[in-house]
Amino acid sequence: MADQNQREAHEEDEERTRIPVLFIAGAQRSGSTLLDRVLGQAGGTFSAGEIRYIWENSFVGNHRCGCGAPFSDCSFWSDVTLATFERYGRKPSAKQIVELQHAIDRMRYIPALSLDLMGRGYRRRLTEYRDLLECLYASIREISGCDVVIDSTKDPSHGYLLATSLRIDLHVVHLVRDSRAVAFSWMRKRVDPARPEPGTLMPIESPIRSGAIWNVHNGLSLGLRRHAASYRRIRYEDFVASPHDVARSLLDRYGIDLDIDASVRGTIDLDRQHTLSGNPMRFEHGAVAVEEDVEWLTAMARRDRLVVTALTWPLLITFGYRPSRRSGRLVGGPTVEHRPPPS
Repeated sequence: MADQNQREAHEEDEERTRIPVLFIAGAQRSGSTLLDRVLGQAGGTFSAGEIRYIWENSFVGNHRCGCGAPFSDCSFWSDVTLATFERYGRKPSAKQIVELQHAIDRMRYIPALSLDLMGRGYRRRLTEYRDLLECLYASIREISGCDVVIDSTKDPSHGYLLATSLRIDLHVVHLVRDSRAVAFSWMRKRVDPARPEPGTLMPIESPIRSGAIWNVHNGLSLGLRRHAASYRRIRYEDFVASPHDVARSLLDRYGIDLDIDASVRGTIDLDRQHTLSGNPMRFEHGAVAVEEDVEWLTAMARRDRLVVTALTWPLLITFGYRPSRRSGRLVGGPTVEHRPPPS
């Protein structure tokens, strides 16, 4: 009986120390920054932005935080940094952390992570880097006072890495957007206001390259269903049509209420948030317009649209899109939710 009580107490302690992370998976340019920020308006959540890039973009590049300050001048992230390295027990240089991350956080290692077929050297580096990430998420939760950390990184390699942690309670929201809209976004020339160097443009990709990225990221994100505590798939187009309802449904599992003003249709009030990396809209605050960007339907060259459609049509159909879409209409279908069976 005593052993049973000790075991139950240990399980309760483990549950209290687990860190709930709502991970937004999918392809880049899919609207994850907006979803991240809307979810971050709820009391009990913290909109962290794209955590995977904190070492290279923030520690090394000193990109601006969503609050407007350079990373090194942001009081919130300064406190998180101090708490993180205190937990970790040492403070490696940013260059050392980036080198460690590049050694393990790669697409080609996803099969090994998924099947637990890692070699001894890789497993040692994974443990070292994962321990640091766990300290980081725990510190974000502590300094922000939140219950749930929202990470809109999207990159599947980061998601699979988080899924190996026994301290992180990983809930995946797989956000998908029409591949043609994503490709058109990749082709636009836009200034990145987060960069210290004025006028620096965001990366641009060809339709072929962006279509391939869309396929790989969304295909691998589907596999996270088997490794996360829960999995939910939603479409960007459905989210922007009803952001309040979709966001509330995603937070229901945590018992968190999203109390935001829905009186003005098509807009949502957003506070300044300490988001890292992502779309430039993370710097907007106040009443922000929320509507589907459908410029690609009329402005995207027919050849480019055909190329992206040919590359991505199997997953387009899987996600409920019309390969021959010429208007804003989509194939109907509910969001998809999946919970792995209890182990």
